[in-house]
Amino acid sequence: MFEQLTNYIEIFASAERFGTRRGDRVKDGRVVSLEMPYVDYSAPVKDFITLVYKFDKTHPQFKMYDHIKTLKRHKIEWCIYDIREADVSKADARLVLALIMGTIRGEIFSAGNLLFCLENGIVTRWLERLREIDQKSKSVK
Repeated sequence: MFEQLTNYIEIFASAERFGTRRGDRVKDGRVVSLEMPYVDYSAPVKDFITLVYKFDKTHPQFKMYDHIKTLKRHKIEWCIYDIREADVSKADARLVLALIMGTIRGEIFSAGNLLFCLENGIVTRWLERLREIDQKSKSVK
């Protein structure tokens, strides 16, 4: 069920770069442009984000749009500190997907959350848990 998403484990493992931080330019100690900071993500990361939203639409049973409630139910606040520290070793798919969606949606308020989670292998850990869940469900059938 999660193969489309878990295929990104290998894609992210081979990525040289996930994105580049952008924002204010400084020259001679002075800010010369005032841009909101943002991350210019690489093509594979942009594709992954698009796929997550498509997965949400095609699999409403996971209620990814309601990620904040799912996180709260597991006593995880919707902040990067709680999200990145979440133990997913025994998590169900709904929680893992809520963590992924929460991180992607968090970019709106704090540019670079997703980049941090990609660079530190957190997204890969979540995807590996989804792969485990897939493998367990296939062995039961």
